[in-house]
Amino acid sequence: MTSSSPSAEVVSTVAEGVVLDVPEVLDKIEDALNRTDFITNQTVVDEVVNDLSEVMTEADPETLTQANTGHRVLEAIERVSREMALPDSQVTSTSPKLAISALRVDSDAFSGLTLVADAGNDNIFQDGEVRTYNTTRDSKESASSLVLPGSLLTSLGNATRIALVVLADATIFEAITKSRDANKSHTTQDDDSPHTRKVNSPILSASVVGYDEVLNLKDPVVMRFVHLDKNYALNNTTACKVVAMLLHFCLLSSMCWMSVEAFYMYLALVRVFRTRITHFILKASCFGWGAPLLIVSVTAGVHTLDNYAPLNSGMCWLRGVAFYSAFVAPVSLTLVFNFISFAFVLRTIVGLKHNKAGKAESSQNVQKLRRAVCVVVLLGLTWVFGFLAVDGATQIVFYYLFAVFNSLQGLFIFLFYCVFNQDARAACGRCFRCCWERFSREATDGTPRHPVGRGRNRNLLLRSSTGDTS
Repeated sequence: MTSSSPSAEVVSTVAEGVVLDVPEVLDKIEDALNRTDFITNQTVVDEVVNDLSEVMTEADPETLTQANTGHRVLEAIERVSREMALPDSQVTSTSPKLAISALRVDSDAFSGLTLVADAGNDNIFQDGEVRTYNTTRDSKESASSLVLPGSLLTSLGNATRIALVVLADATIFEAITKSRDANKSHTTQDDDSPHTRKVNSPILSASVVGYDEVLNLKDPVVMRFVHLDKNYALNNTTACKVVAMLLHFCLLSSMCWMSVEAFYMYLALVRVFRTRITHFILKASCFGWGAPLLIVSVTAGVHTLDNYAPLNSGMCWLRGVAFYSAFVAPVSLTLVFNFISFAFVLRTIVGLKHNKAGKAESSQNVQKLRRAVCVVVLLGLTWVFGFLAVDGATQIVFYYLFAVFNSLQGLFIFLFYCVFNQDARAACGRCFRCCWERFSREATDGTPRHPVGRGRNRNLLLRSSTGDTS
């Protein structure tokens, strides 16, 4: 750069690995701001903004807390936004950590202003991530936004300039706060607080040049930001794959046990006395847990565990061909088998004859329908809703049906096998009677505090010993 360029004295070249000399850079910036050519030379403005961004990026955090450095940086930023040249209606200077914009406004024609800022995970501004709109608009998709209402300048007849500043992070403010707290008494510090406060979005600032404060606004200034969402994942690839394999095993095991349930229901309601299987529980356990274990082992052994990996959504799950061959295919076969079993069971339910005379036909139909719905949930046929939840207008409907019916599967199993099962009710009754008889016997052997209660217990024992349980 030639010596005639006014920006030559501003640029600070720092060798890689060398700590930035912040006081020296700030001295050069302040000298540039004091020159008369600053207000007309956009090159100087861009160099100053880049140097300020470099200070916030490369400076040692301890240096920013010393010698009023943080306040000097903020004062320089404010001067640039207030004094930078305005050859057009708007001028913007953007750097990786700092963006400054100045706008010429007319109080009579001002219809509002929206400032939008998006910074990536590295908190660095890229092209197009800091935007302004000469109107009020809702920017829900942005990380931070600031909306100035159209009535802002109604009472400010002489306002001609609005200054906008966007900082990618809170480095400067954290340094100022740390410096201020260091000067306070240690008795005022809350070092035992388990909470950590952190700014997780770009910092936006808007000011009307020439006015220290604007009061009694007719319409509010709207500020939007995204709350901090901590990622508790350990980003451990091995743990991710282990979780994916466990999830795969549990889902397949659930489907296999539903197939066992369908087969058992077929034997109980269709075959009845014509089939007897020895060691049924042992064989069912081998199928319900052994088949999923075999599928997961083969899937994990192929391609050295690459079949289990994080997806774009952040979830650890099967990917590629393995998802269809090791999950969709077994689940589909299970559902087909369960549907066939359901057809046989439903035919048996519909063909049942009720022995009680005088029962209305409509009541019988309602009871059959209730049994059929219960069987559908028991056999896991509601998983079909998950396959039907494809992109489209009905996607959300099938999502709700899938979640509701599958979450109630345990309740239906309890109702079907416990509440509505006569043998289960009889077993529970015998258990409760046994406990009550034991309690009654202990009460009659001891010294009763309530004679009436003792007589009642004796009557129960007598009725139990004679076999009268009515």
